[in-house]
Amino acid sequence: LTMIVCMSITAFAANKTASPAEGLVPDDTVTISVGASYEKKDATTDNTARFSVDVEWSAISFKFTESANVKTWDPSTLTYKETTTNTNGVWSGDDATITITNKSNRAISVATNWVKAENGADVVIVNNATNIADASISGEEQTGTVIVKAPTTGTISDGVTTLGTITLTISEYVTEG
Repeated sequence: LTMIVCMSITAFAANKTASPAEGLVPDDTVTISVGASYEKKDATTDNTARFSVDVEWSAISFKFTESANVKTWDPSTLTYKETTTNTNGVWSGDDATITITNKSNRAISVATNWVKAENGADVVIVNNATNIADASISGEEQTGTVIVKAPTTGTISDGVTTLGTITLTISEYVTEG
């Protein structure tokens, strides 16, 4: 009997899986499954406006040739008398082209402004680039041109080297509505 009283008794706790509603006692373990799911999203397009516009041109210059005076023989004075046949002179020179290339994902508008220099002359500007489509529609850059034509009227004096300046204003083309 003494021996039985001195013997130690070891208790073994059984592991069990419990649901959240069951009460747990010390040394119980709980195994919890963690779920997951996979979803693939399609690529999204960043529609933020990105502008890239190139403007190219060659020298833009025209020549004014003053009319030559004509000397006509006057038999009464036995001298040549000078007369003027064309006081305006003649403008010459090839049309100049300014090329605007739109590589943007937005359409652009191009406005032109001509300011005649003091003692300059007016040129003719043909704006074929009022609205240029965006490159994202076709996947190709889009171009427009501004043509600068020689003056048809007016004169300049010797020493004048600048007729005026052209300002191009490029902005995003926004449709009304």
